[in-house]
Amino acid sequence: SAILFKQNPLLGVGTGNWKIQILKYENQTSSDFVFMFKNHNDFIEIATETGVFGGLLFFSLFVFLILNFLKLFFNPGASDISYLFLPAFGVLCYSVDAFFNFPADRPEMQSLFALFVGAGIAFSASSFREVKITNHWHYKSLSVFIILLLLISSYILILNFNTLKLQYIATVDLKEDKLTHASKVLKEDLSSFLNVSAVGSEPLSIYKSRYLINEGRYQEAIDVLRPDISNPYLGRRELFMAVAFSKMGNNDSAYAYANKVHQLKPGQSTSVGIICNVLNVTNRRTEAIKMMEDFLALHKTNSQAWLDLTFLYRESCNYQKAAQTIDTAIKLFPGDSTILKTKIKLQRESRIVPNQQIYSAAMDCLSKKKFPEALKYLDEFISKETGVAIVFAGRAYCYYNSKEYKKCISDVGRSISLGNATPDLVNLRGLCFQKTGDMNSACTDFHKAALMGDKDARNNEQRFCKAK
Repeated sequence: SAILFKQNPLLGVGTGNWKIQILKYENQTSSDFVFMFKNHNDFIEIATETGVFGGLLFFSLFVFLILNFLKLFFNPGASDISYLFLPAFGVLCYSVDAFFNFPADRPEMQSLFALFVGAGIAFSASSFREVKITNHWHYKSLSVFIILLLLISSYILILNFNTLKLQYIATVDLKEDKLTHASKVLKEDLSSFLNVSAVGSEPLSIYKSRYLINEGRYQEAIDVLRPDISNPYLGRRELFMAVAFSKMGNNDSAYAYANKVHQLKPGQSTSVGIICNVLNVTNRRTEAIKMMEDFLALHKTNSQAWLDLTFLYRESCNYQKAAQTIDTAIKLFPGDSTILKTKIKLQRESRIVPNQQIYSAAMDCLSKKKFPEALKYLDEFISKETGVAIVFAGRAYCYYNSKEYKKCISDVGRSISLGNATPDLVNLRGLCFQKTGDMNSACTDFHKAALMGDKDARNNEQRFCKAK
């Protein structure tokens, strides 16, 4: 606020513009879009927005009213002090609230403030004088003008009330991250020209675009966002335009808008991810990796950025660096299931790539149910690499179809030990135990796979283990 006041000491930054102008500085350190859009001190905020004269005028409302009261209080002959006590005490209480909060933005507080100040003027000693009205026409014209203003204001308030209801629906959706209401709920808002959100800190066009993007209507989202110039420093408009263009496959526009976001808000991770993705698909992976590394040096607690860097290393076939990155991520986020799954997938890929041709041939044969041919390729692969769970799972199916049940049981166990404990594989082992006459082990596996959600295992348990 001090910086903004210094830049515009006479006229200020404009009423209501504090929350916009402050983003020039707040965005440089904030990584998300949760902003301090209130100063929590109306005296400072109003002075910043209206300049030194506006700030002094606002302050004088309190000073003169309280001074008038004190003047009467210490005057033994004053008879109208009781009338001035309530407004003086009212603005005193309001000043405390204004020093720590933002009552200027709360309509109910503004109504009280208007009553206090109006009563303070009416009951001040200088106002008790006889006034003779000589021109009734002026007063009638003024009354008509005021009534028209009140009617217009009432209409705008009705429109704003209807908009607030829709804003509340959208705000609840976005907070819960469940966009359950169709975009038409907001798009058909008759008061959509009021592009200011009173519920949250975003323009209404941002709300609408998020629904449209969620519904896959990317061009419509762009059309809604393009004319919005309500906040040049927010970065939300540019971010969602970048997302929409990225979803449409328009990499040039996605890159341009993501760069605008990055300039406004360097710590915003989604824009960095879009930029790096475009660099990656345009064979500029070295730049993408450098940018993501620089971002993580300042924002280590962003889990998605670690996943993105792992992906970039994997795309450049640098599995050693990818493994180091995902291991660091696991240490930082030990309970993140997505990171754990990525590590398993990465380990599998790093072992598959050196023998990709053999692996592809084996998977192709398995998909065509050519089990004898698949078995040859799988044996060859395992002779070179013994750390891929899915390969042992594939060979287990080959052994089952060739009725080599003991070998099938062994390979299922090896696949599970490597982290591939899928319900269908557990059910397969149960079938092998059933074929070899070990019903205790078979029923144990059927029951376990059924609990994991395998329908075949549930049927097998009912068929082979019900009597038991």
